[in-house]
Amino acid sequence: MSKSSIAICILASLAISTGFAQSQVPPFEVRAVGGLDAPTRDLIEMMPQIIKDQILAGIKEAKPLIDDSVAKATQGIEAALRNTIDNVRCQAEGLRATTKDTVDSWFSSLNPFGSTAPTKPFDDIEKEWNSMRADISYDKKARQIAIEIADYLYHLSIVECKTNVGNKVTVTTLQAEMAQRGDASGLLWLSLANRCGTADNCLVARYKDVGKILEDSDKRDIDEAGARASYDALAKPVVLSWLNRFTFSIDNYEPDLFKLQGIERSVNLAKFRRDERAQALIPGITKLLDDENGLLTKAEAPHRSVSV
Repeated sequence: MSKSSIAICILASLAISTGFAQSQVPPFEVRAVGGLDAPTRDLIEMMPQIIKDQILAGIKEAKPLIDDSVAKATQGIEAALRNTIDNVRCQAEGLRATTKDTVDSWFSSLNPFGSTAPTKPFDDIEKEWNSMRADISYDKKARQIAIEIADYLYHLSIVECKTNVGNKVTVTTLQAEMAQRGDASGLLWLSLANRCGTADNCLVARYKDVGKILEDSDKRDIDEAGARASYDALAKPVVLSWLNRFTFSIDNYEPDLFKLQGIERSVNLAKFRRDERAQALIPGITKLLDDENGLLTKAEAPHRSVSV
C-alpha cells in the first residue's frame, strides 16, 4: 500500500470513529440533541412525540447558528426549546379555560404535574413573578419549584395568549419577557426534577457533575467552548446551613445552575460540531480511497499479464 493510501486510511478511520458509519447517520436535528446537557436530553425524551417533533424542527431551523459557533449554537438550541414551549402553551387546545385538574399549565397537556390553583388574570405580572419566587422556600424540591413556575405560566397564558387565525399570539413586550423568563426557569427545574432535591442540593450535584464532564472531555472541545474558565469562575457550592435557611432565595441558586447548564451544553456542542466536521470528510475520503484503489489496480495489471 502506498504512503498516500495509508494516510487516507488513517483519515478515514479518524473520521468514522467520531460518529456513525455513513449509512447509519440520523438526521442533523436528532444528532444535535446529543449536544444538549443531560438533564435537558432526558426531559425531551419524556415528552410526547408531537412535542419532540416540534423541538427537532426548531433545532433543524437553528442549523446555521449551530454551524457558525458554539456560542450561537447554544443560543439557537435554547431558542428552539423556548419557542416550542411558547407555541404549545399558546395553542387553543392547550388553553382550556377550566380548572387545572388536567394540568393545562406551561406545558399544557404535556406538563406531568398537577394543580388546583384557581385561574386568575394578573394585574401586575412582574410583581406576581417576584411574589411567586419569594414564596419558594429552602425545602422545596426541584419538582415542586417547577410546579410553582408552571402555575405562574398558566396564569400568564390566560393574559398572554390570544389565539387568532393561524394560532398567532398577541403579547405585550412585558408579557413576552416574563414568558421567556418563566419558560427558561421552568425548563431548568423540570429537567432537574428527577435528578436532585432542594435547590442547594441541585447546585452541589450539578457542580460535581459538570466538573466530572470537564475531566472526561476532549481538551479541544473544552478550549473551543471556553468551558474551563467559566467553570473555574464559579464558587464551589455547599449544602445550605441551618442558619442560612432563613435568608434563602431561589435567585441565589438559579443563575449558577444556568451557568452550569450552559457549560455542559457548550462542551457537548463543541464535540458535536467537531464530529460533524469529521463526518463531512467521509464522502471525500471515500472517493480518494476509490481513486487510489483504481490507480493501484491499473498499476498491477501489467505485472499480472507478465506472470501469466
